Amino acid sequence: MNAIILAAGAGRRMAGGGARVNGDASPGEAGFQGASPPGAAGFKEGGGPGAVGIGGPSSAAGWDRPKCLLPCRGGTLLINALGALGGVGVDRVAIVVGFKQEDIRAAVGETPGTTFLENPDYASSNTLHSLYLARERLEGDTFLLNGDVWFDRCVLDRMDSSQVTPSSSAMAVVSRACGAEEVKVITDAANRVTRIGKQLDPVECAGESVGIVRFNVAFARDLIGVLERLDRSPGGRGLYYEAAVNELLSRHVMLPVRIAGHEAIEIDTPEDYARAQALWKADGKE
Repeated sequence: MNAIILAAGAGRRMAGGGARVNGDASPGEAGFQGASPPGAAGFKEGGGPGAVGIGGPSSAAGWDRPKCLLPCRGGTLLINALGALGGVGVDRVAIVVGFKQEDIRAAVGETPGTTFLENPDYASSNTLHSLYLARERLEGDTFLLNGDVWFDRCVLDRMDSSQVTPSSSAMAVVSRACGAEEVKVITDAANRVTRIGKQLDPVECAGESVGIVRFNVAFARDLIGVLERLDRSPGGRGLYYEAAVNELLSRHVMLPVRIAGHEAIEIDTPEDYARAQALWKADGKE
């Protein structure tokens, strides 16, 4: 299978005080304290779905590297993602890089099956453009991951089950109350995702999409055309990739894979990272 991890830096800004702001952080803005993470190992070999991931930079107070390189259980967020993908048979991963891409390339190294795609406009574009640049890798059954997400490997195991079929795709959703800044989803009576986006009314939403999606062949194929159209449209490069996904939900079945809040955390703020660290410490895997 293929996989694409978007780690260009065209994601959410790391802000202090719990704020989530559109765009990326640059050195000098609020961010994380911490030492540089250890070197990264590769992912397990095998035959499985493709994957795509996206993650912007964190910054300030001791951390000014891409968020996907934040220390995580003896490795990094990125290495956690690569290991989980390998565990479900992914053997081809494309990582979209931009902000301090040399750090990401050095961390991953010459891992068999892994390639890098550059988003040179990461500072002025958003996740839709990064995914557009990776559109040729949306071949067949494909995972899409945000690079700034920590998740337990059981999440991909569930998405690797019968959730994804020739007629359906799947999206990891944390069932919880959401605010204005989360990427929210609405589901219908048939348990299908019908809308996704930050602008949705929190009262109507079933929970938060944490940036882990698995597309079936048909969805991935049609997504390419929508990405090409939106990327060329006025302001299109400033959109989140969910805008493209949202357009296809009326034509394709997208099922929510319900996960608990302790099984996946999108690292948008220092508070998010502290919460993730507390979980790792609680289960003895800090």
